[in-house]
Amino acid sequence: MATIALSLGGGDVYGKWLDCHSCGTDNSCSGSGGSGECAFTAGESAQSNATNSMCIGYKSATSAGSSLSFGNLLITDTNENDNMVIGFGNSPANPLTNDISNSIMIGVNSTIPTMYIEDAGGSGNRGRVGIGTTDPDGMLHLLEDDSTNTVLVIEAPTDQNFTITEPSSIINLIDKGPIWIVPNPSNSLTTISLPTTQPYTLQLIDATGRLVQQLRQQSTSTTLNVAEFAPGLYSIVASTEKGARYTGRLVVEH
Repeated sequence: MATIALSLGGGDVYGKWLDCHSCGTDNSCSGSGGSGECAFTAGESAQSNATNSMCIGYKSATSAGSSLSFGNLLITDTNENDNMVIGFGNSPANPLTNDISNSIMIGVNSTIPTMYIEDAGGSGNRGRVGIGTTDPDGMLHLLEDDSTNTVLVIEAPTDQNFTITEPSSIINLIDKGPIWIVPNPSNSLTTISLPTTQPYTLQLIDATGRLVQQLRQQSTSTTLNVAEFAPGLYSIVASTEKGARYTGRLVVEH
């Protein structure tokens, strides 16, 4: 059985060139300083250190079995197999690392990914996607960070409209859901608006979890008088007949 070794690129940040181990016919062994069997490496100071791994880029390393790395300053964790990382890390000392088995991470100029795709669990299934999180709670989970002031922006082309159709399953928007509350904080009248034409139930819940008020609404906006409410933070939850759920927070001040 033939052994094929293929190494593209130059330099070796880790010290010395290592001979590849034996691998099957038509498979490639590591180069640029890697030591994995049946591995392929291309790029300066790249490392393919695990079986069936592939590393293409600058100062990147595939240390997990059957893992893939495409880009610069990337790492697949030694103990987490069958994963992929794409993009660019922040620096040689601060690479972008995929440390979750059976997953894909994508990021640019950071140590944490912007997009994460989890294990689907088997044939015919779909893996959940996280934007800003590696622990998605739904098919698509968007998590805001401190550097932005909005979670999601949907912009239609000029002079055109777009339509959002509510799904039959629950939409769970954490903390900053699509509820417009004006004014907020408020000490008297405040208007709550939702991007839905479906009838919905509106609930106001105080900081202790007590249901303060519940209304059945038909219109997209509702005006509440909070003058008699105790000062504090209130959660607002709106649930449609189709199961969509929207959340927001209202501060009452006197």
